[in-house]
Amino acid sequence: MKPPTSSCLRLRRHYWLCSATAAGVIVSITGTAEAAVIFSGAQNLPIHPVVQDDGLYIDVEAPFATSQGVPMAGWDINPYDGGTSIYTNSNSCAAVNGLNAADLPVGTQVSAALNFSTVEFYGLVDIPAFSSGYVGFSFGPDSVPGVQTWYGWMLIQVNPDDIQNGRVISWAYENTGAPIIIPEPAPLAMPAMGSAGLALWRRCRI
Repeated sequence: MKPPTSSCLRLRRHYWLCSATAAGVIVSITGTAEAAVIFSGAQNLPIHPVVQDDGLYIDVEAPFATSQGVPMAGWDINPYDGGTSIYTNSNSCAAVNGLNAADLPVGTQVSAALNFSTVEFYGLVDIPAFSSGYVGFSFGPDSVPGVQTWYGWMLIQVNPDDIQNGRVISWAYENTGAPIIIPEPAPLAMPAMGSAGLALWRRCRI
């Protein structure tokens, strides 16, 4: 049996990371520095429609905290109006497309290369009505002294009909300032692998 190539080793590590993250665990990868993707697990938190809405305040950093309609210390992101809008505080920013928070496709790398709002954001999201999509964000972690910027994503279901709640389905962030990739939304799928990745994974095992 021939030894695995460096690309196969990288793919194996990515496969393990994506699978474990999708299962809702805290994942660590040891290299030159310890990095971890912190995943919220399945949340399914209601975002009330505009007729009764003050938003869902979320502290995305573990240990996670949420509050319906009432800001709490350490909050980072506030989806509101059934998920059609989002507000970030002065410690966090949204990845934007023009004047709106961007609907990021699967496979997007959330990093400093994206266009982020300045300081804070208060406005609409590009996720289509009655569907789910990802927004990207950056934030300054409360648990780390000094100036730090971490990157994450949030999966939101938008329902703007003033009858049915929107939902925050889940979120994740990378805890070293490294980029994080938007995964497939299936809760037990292998994010960012796809059929081509699985084929390569099989070849690497030969």
